[in-house]
Amino acid sequence: MANQDMARGDDDLDAFLDEDSSFHRAIIEGGGNAILVTFFDTIRDRHHRMMARSVWHRPGYSERVVAEHGALVDALERSDTDTFRALLSEHFSGIHGRDATAFSGTATTFGP
Repeated sequence: MANQDMARGDDDLDAFLDEDSSFHRAIIEGGGNAILVTFFDTIRDRHHRMMARSVWHRPGYSERVVAEHGALVDALERSDTDTFRALLSEHFSGIHGRDATAFSGTATTFGP
């Protein structure tokens, strides 16, 4: 989490995307499902493209991603599966769902 937040603060989009993928892969690996890990590996490039577009066009998006990832880690560290499940559902429907359809056309700090 600290590395992703540092990349965000440094305006390093490539590092932010790499850390984002690493976070997602670690969560998936933690579930112990090798098939799902392999599947994620096959869509990693697509995930990078989706995240790059989202971060570029949505002010505040990268901060929200880092905050939501932090909350997910906190729930896991407390072994609070109910909270983790609720936060994960919110993360998917917000970051990767309905909120992801509205691009403002203005760049975040990850721009030239």
